[in-house]
Amino acid sequence: MTYGPDDHKPAYFCIMAGSGGREACNWAEMLLRMYGKWFDRLGLSAEIVDMIYNNPDGIKSVMIRVDGQRAYGQLKNETGVHRLSRVSPFDQADRRQTSFSAVEVMAEAAPSVEFAIDEKDLDVYYCCGSGPGGQAINKTEVVAVVKHLPTGIIVRSQKTRSQQQNKVDALAILKSKLISRLEDEKRSEQKEIKKAAPKAAFGNEYRRTYVLSQHPGIHDHLTDKSTTQIQDVLNGNLEDLV
Repeated sequence: MTYGPDDHKPAYFCIMAGSGGREACNWAEMLLRMYGKWFDRLGLSAEIVDMIYNNPDGIKSVMIRVDGQRAYGQLKNETGVHRLSRVSPFDQADRRQTSFSAVEVMAEAAPSVEFAIDEKDLDVYYCCGSGPGGQAINKTEVVAVVKHLPTGIIVRSQKTRSQQQNKVDALAILKSKLISRLEDEKRSEQKEIKKAAPKAAFGNEYRRTYVLSQHPGIHDHLTDKSTTQIQDVLNGNLEDLV
């Protein structure tokens, strides 16, 4: 593994459901469970900053702040598209379906890092949070939503019951995203790597493929390792793949 100057920093770890509708949202929730167990195995602490549910099954997206020894360094290579192939539990005809979720990992920008964000470039508003099944988890509008108009990046935080604190947390995520984007663009210009902006859809670079039907197995496209121990991996044992 290549060591980088940001490896010691906490990480923002985002899972986003992509192509596949209800199936993809269920897959994103499965990934959330898998990674939560993996964080525990690595001795990392994880705190959900924001989660958008897809009722009644799964999640549309989740943002997690992960801290601990070399948090970003241990997690950074999970960025990419995670593809699932299985007989869908939501298909009455028992047909095999392929769905996608994308993972994005970025280092948390330290508060001491100077990076100006112009207030006029921001659209800030607040909304209520929701839980599985559609019930409200915040009856007041405390979820801070910040849109960066020049890039279209949208970030959210519902960590606390304070609008102001959630706005501060959302701005910290936005700062980290913008710095990460600039660094990726610089590396891309230098032809060291491709610009890392994964989208959960066909035709994009895969991080890992999980096949749960017919010939079950998991293949890691970065390390070129494979395993048939599917349940172990889904229970957070990724050591044989990464």
